[in-house]
Amino acid sequence: MLKMCLNWKVLAGLAAVAVGIYALVPGAFAAAAPVLFLAACPLSMLVMMKMMSTDSSQGSQPASPPGRGTAPSANPDDLSAELQRLQARQTAVADQLDALRRDERQDA
Repeated sequence: MLKMCLNWKVLAGLAAVAVGIYALVPGAFAAAAPVLFLAACPLSMLVMMKMMSTDSSQGSQPASPPGRGTAPSANPDDLSAELQRLQARQTAVADQLDALRRDERQDA
């Protein structure tokens, strides 16, 4: 169960800090050890959140479909044709939605 909460990198870092405190100020080690022990879980959680945000930000940028987009050098005739095609598709989808709603009303 503790394996899920604690990150080994955080534990290694806290152990290094504990060794440093013990080597430099041995009298303060008794006061610092409980604090380091209690800090292990929250610090591990912060490290894991950072790793998750880094992973999600790398894969969250969808690739734009090839041949789409409005480049500054786009031909106005091509854009007009694309607009008409999209409007026709929108009308077809709206008609399908209306038909589905009519079917639902008839079934109810």
